[in-house]
Amino acid sequence: MKTCLLAMLSLLVSSSSPAQLRYTEKQVIAYAKSIDVKTLDPSLPSQHLDDWLQSGPPHAHIAYWSVEDTCDLKPDSPKIDYPLCARIGFSRNDKGGFILVQVGTHRRGIVGRPQLFGDIGVVKTGTKEGWTLTGSAERLSDLPALLD
Repeated sequence: MKTCLLAMLSLLVSSSSPAQLRYTEKQVIAYAKSIDVKTLDPSLPSQHLDDWLQSGPPHAHIAYWSVEDTCDLKPDSPKIDYPLCARIGFSRNDKGGFILVQVGTHRRGIVGRPQLFGDIGVVKTGTKEGWTLTGSAERLSDLPALLD
């Protein structure tokens, strides 16, 4: 009886605790690196996003990959299942920026078709002001021209 009571109590405590995330940072980043760029921009030939950014037309240096569990949205309600994004920071010569790729949702994890989240902005670094926006694009295929 005592064992049964302890088992029920432990089940009750675990069910009342916050839900475990359905993803890890490592999983989100590995998934984002392997996304076919043709999925994000149909005008591009098939290639993994990581390879395309570094070896493809952008020839970008990847500064970082990180997880943005609200895709930079300001959470205002715990009831909303915010989008889940991978953020990729990149640079080439004196220009750089970042890309947000939605890979799922905060609560459900990696689900659905990946997509760009917002515009790609490119800035010129090293100016007196710190940085200057030099352009933005809605399509991944426009990134090489922005970096030129």
